[in-house]
Amino acid sequence: MAEGALAFLNVNISPNHLEQFPQLYATSQRFSSGKPRTFQITDDDSSVLFCRAQNRDDPTLCLWRFDTTSGTEHLLVNPRDLQLEGSELSAAEQQRRERARESGGGIVSYRLSSTGHVCFVLGQALYLLDIQTEQLQELQTETPVFDPRFSPDGSHIGYVHGTDVRVVTPSLPKSDRLVFQSPAADISIGRADFIAAEEIGRSRGFWWSPDSRLLIAAEVNESEVQQWWISQPSQPDAAPRPLRYPPAGGTNSTTRLLVGSVETQSTETVTDPVEMSPFEYLVSVNWTDHNGPLISRQSRDQREVTISRLDVSTGQMIDLRSVTDDAWVDIVTGAPCETTAGLLTIENRRVTKDPAIYENQAICENQAIYKALCIDGEAITSPEFDIRSVLSINESDESNPVAVVSIWAPPKSQTLAFVDLVTGTVRLVGPNSGINSGVFSKSTSVITETSSSLPGATSTINQIVGGTLQPVHTIKNFHHTAGFEINPTWISIDDGAIEVAVFLPDDHDGQSRLPVLMDPYGGPHARRVADTHDGHLVSQWFANHGYAVVVADGVGTPGRGVHREHQVWGDLATPVLNDQIQALDTVADRFGFLDLDKVAIRGWSFGGYLAALAVLARPDRFHCAISGAPVTSWHLYDTHYTERYLGHPDTYPEHYKQTDLLHLAENLPQDHPHRPLLLIHGLADDNVVAAHSLQLSTALVGSGYPHQVLPLSGVTHMTPQAVVAENLLRLQLDFLTKATQS
Repeated sequence: MAEGALAFLNVNISPNHLEQFPQLYATSQRFSSGKPRTFQITDDDSSVLFCRAQNRDDPTLCLWRFDTTSGTEHLLVNPRDLQLEGSELSAAEQQRRERARESGGGIVSYRLSSTGHVCFVLGQALYLLDIQTEQLQELQTETPVFDPRFSPDGSHIGYVHGTDVRVVTPSLPKSDRLVFQSPAADISIGRADFIAAEEIGRSRGFWWSPDSRLLIAAEVNESEVQQWWISQPSQPDAAPRPLRYPPAGGTNSTTRLLVGSVETQSTETVTDPVEMSPFEYLVSVNWTDHNGPLISRQSRDQREVTISRLDVSTGQMIDLRSVTDDAWVDIVTGAPCETTAGLLTIENRRVTKDPAIYENQAICENQAIYKALCIDGEAITSPEFDIRSVLSINESDESNPVAVVSIWAPPKSQTLAFVDLVTGTVRLVGPNSGINSGVFSKSTSVITETSSSLPGATSTINQIVGGTLQPVHTIKNFHHTAGFEINPTWISIDDGAIEVAVFLPDDHDGQSRLPVLMDPYGGPHARRVADTHDGHLVSQWFANHGYAVVVADGVGTPGRGVHREHQVWGDLATPVLNDQIQALDTVADRFGFLDLDKVAIRGWSFGGYLAALAVLARPDRFHCAISGAPVTSWHLYDTHYTERYLGHPDTYPEHYKQTDLLHLAENLPQDHPHRPLLLIHGLADDNVVAAHSLQLSTALVGSGYPHQVLPLSGVTHMTPQAVVAENLLRLQLDFLTKATQS
C-alpha cells in the first residue's frame, strides 16, 4: 500500500481492507459475484428464474427457481455438476460477451419457453431443462451452439452455428436441420454485426413468427468492411486474428432480411441492401402479431429512424412512421412496438410550442426537451416524466393496455412506472430513489434496487394487485462487501447541468490539504453520478488513500435534459473538458482544502480520451493523467458512435481535427509542460484497438513529450482477467502517488 499519501491524514480505516481491496474487487468480478441476476417469470407466474452463484467466492453462475406457491428458492442446475464450467467458449460467444461486457461464468444467459422449459448453452452444447420435473438433457445438434431461442409455442429451438441458422425440435429425435446457410465466408446469417451489438444494443439476428412456422433472419455481408488485424505480440508464432471493423467514414456491412420455413426448409430473400438503403442500420425486428414483422431502421447520419411493416410474402416495406431529429435520434430499449392502443414509440418533445431552433446542429438551451411516450406519434406523457425505456406491455385488459417504463429521475436516480396507454396516466411503482430496474409479468414483478446507502443490491419479488406492488420475497444476495462504505457528497451545478459526487478520505479532518483525482464519466450516453453504492467503491478506495476524488457527469450525459446531450454534437473535446474544469472549480470553492496544484485525472475508454486530453490541452489545470484504452483519433473509431456526435468525416473534417489527440500531440509548443502521462491498453482490444495508444505514443515521442506506455498482452477492452484488474488498480495508485506526492 502506498502510505505516503496517508501520512498527513488522521484516517480511521482498516489498512488491511485497503490493501485487500484490489484483489477482492477483481476476484469478485467488481463485487458482482453472488448477486442474483437475469430474472425471468414463467407465463403462469408459478416460478421466477434467475442466475446466481452458490456463494460469494464462486464465479460460476447457477440456474435457480423461486416457487411462488411454496415461497422457496431451489437450485435447478449447477454447471459444476456437468463438469463443464471450465469449457472453452465458442468464438461467437466470446465476442458476444465482449460486446455485452459480460465477465461471468457458468450459466450467464438462458431462454424460457411458454411451456415451462429452459434452454442454455454450456461447453458449446445445447441443454434443455423441464422446470417442473427438473429433467435435464443435452440436445443433439451441431456444435458450437450460439444464441438459442425458443419458438413462441415452445416446440422448436432456433440457434446459430457458425454463419448459419439451424432449428431443432426437442420432441423429435434427429430433428436438427438447416434453415439458413451462408453463401460465403464474409456473410453471416442470424448474428448481430459489430455495430448492432456494440453500439445499437441489438444482440440477436433472427426472429420467430408468431405461429412458430417461419424464421426471419438478418444476412450480414461484411466483404466491403475494412479488414483489421488483432495480433498477439507476446506470441510471435500466433497468427493475427482478422477483424472486420467499420471506422468513421468507412463502409458499413450491408444487411438484407431472409424468411425461412421450419416445415419445408425453404428460404426466400424478402429485402435486399438497396431496399434497406439509405437506412444502413437495422435497429430492431418485432414480430408479435400476424400482420407481419415491424422493422425499425436508422439512417447513416442517425437523424431519422423509420418504422415499417414488412410483408414477408412480397418483401414490400410499408412505412408506418418516421422519427427525426436535427442532432440524432436515440435508439430506445423496448420501442417501437405495437400495442392495442397503437404504435408505441419514445420520441423527443419540447415543453414550449416554439419551433425547434438549431445553431451549428446544437440545440438551443431555452428549448426544454424531454423523452415522451407516444402512441401513433402523439405524446401521452408530460414533461414531468423523462422516459428512459420500455420494459414490458401488459394487455391482459385490451381496453386498458399498460406499459411498464423506466424513467430518469434527476438528479441521480432511476425509477419505474406504469403508464396507461389510453389516458397517459403515470403511476410510479417501487422505490422512488436509487437506481431501480425490474421484470414484469401480468401479476408478478421482480424489482432490483441499488442506492448509495445499500451495498450490493436488493431484488424483491412482488405480486401486482390493483396496480400496486405487494412484496412477497427477497432473493438472497451473497455479495462481498469492501470493508469500507462510500461517503459521497452530491453537488448540482447550474440547476443540474453538471452533477458531481465528491469522495473524501474517511475521517478526514476537514483541514488537511488533499490532492485531487478527477474520476470522470465515460462520455456521452454514460452516467456515473448515480445513487448506487458498489459502482463508487473504486473512487472511495482512491479517496481513502489521500485524495479528494471528483466524479462529474458533464455534457452529453443522459437524464439531464436532451438539450444537454445534444450540446456535444460537433465537438467531443471542448465542452466536455470545460465541464470537468467547472466541476473542479465548484468543488474547490466548496472544500477549501483541495490542492489545485496537484490535480490528477484517470479514465478508461472515453474517460481515457478525456484524461489524455486534459493534460495535453490544459496542463495549467491538470498535472498528471492515467489514460486507459483511449480513443486518440476518432478516425479510428466505429461509424455509428463517432458519426452520431461528429458527423461524417468527409462532411465535417473540422470536427475530427479539433477533437483529435494525435493532431494535438503532434503540434504541442516547445514550452508545453510535460505532465506525467500513463497510457494503458489491451493489445487484444477489438473495440478501441491498441493502435490508438501506440499512435499517440509515437506522436508524443515526435514532440519530445515523455510518457509511459503499459501494453497488456491478451487483454480486451473490458479487462476480464482478475490478475489484470487487480494489478491495474495497484499500478494506478502507485503512479498517482509518485506524481502527486513529489
